[in-house]
Amino acid sequence: MIELSKSAFPELIESIGLAGFTKLQAAAYIALLKMGEETGSAVAKESEINRSKIYDILEQLEELSAVEKVSREGKIRYRAVSPDIVLPKILQDFSKEINNSIRSLKSIANIREEIGEDNITLTKLFLKDLDLKGYQYLISSSERARVEFVDLLDKNNQPDQSVKILNINDTKLSRGAIMLVNDHEILLFGTPIGKSVDALRIGSPNLALFYKGIIENGWLNDLPPSILRQIENGVENAVYIGKSLNMKYSIGGREISTHKRPISFIVTDEVISFYYEGLSDPDPRIPIQFINRVTLEPDNAILIQSKLQNGSIAELWIKMVESPLYLKNLLITLST
Repeated sequence: MIELSKSAFPELIESIGLAGFTKLQAAAYIALLKMGEETGSAVAKESEINRSKIYDILEQLEELSAVEKVSREGKIRYRAVSPDIVLPKILQDFSKEINNSIRSLKSIANIREEIGEDNITLTKLFLKDLDLKGYQYLISSSERARVEFVDLLDKNNQPDQSVKILNINDTKLSRGAIMLVNDHEILLFGTPIGKSVDALRIGSPNLALFYKGIIENGWLNDLPPSILRQIENGVENAVYIGKSLNMKYSIGGREISTHKRPISFIVTDEVISFYYEGLSDPDPRIPIQFINRVTLEPDNAILIQSKLQNGSIAELWIKMVESPLYLKNLLITLST
């Protein structure tokens, strides 16, 4: 059993919270380190966490592999996993989040090029002053990111029924990004761990309306399950998976297909393939080797020109959910 004084708790809780736990998770974990093996109610008393919350927190710590559940004499008890095991895992997860953040920031930098004269600023948000009722959408990269963010807000400023909440995935484990959207701006930031957070403010009514359109017309990918299984098993080599808001495809000036709603597409090292509801095979399916020109168009769109084997010129125009700059560079790289 580790001897810890309660006066040391706040500093330890703060440091472990910064390392990857919430403050409540850190308090419960430290209490278990001190106590050894104990019941949930005993952990609640020692950590000064409400008994109505302690079992959810212990379950979260168990999912994080920081706490083990054991059964003794018909009672469920808990014990802390050694910090020598837990902390390296936190470091590994944190490194993964940093790499994800770097990729996100690069994507944001690409968006900057497409917005033109619209206003982009890096700002500090003070969470006590942030009223979510002024936004129409709260989008989080994980359930944990959303819960931690909302818990830090003033309770009068928390989302009500006017705010639509979307989690990109339902995992409780990872932190990640938060996006707030209203009619005139977008706020994008990582999961806050204090009273303020640095955020990217994009003051663009056009881009805000664009993202709202994507959300209202289907946020998640609609790739066929068979294709997703092929990607997971390495059969389909997905270099990039995206979603287009509109798509037009023509050959020799003759329109072949047009879609004015979000559809998914995959880029491999050989083809670009488009998928939408009710379609068993991709349409169109464009070989990368035929691409001879890729250009950026206004309104977050990209134009891809291909020279087919019969000499005809095919043109694919897509308006994308994400910035087209990354896709342009990818296609140029793959086709040269």
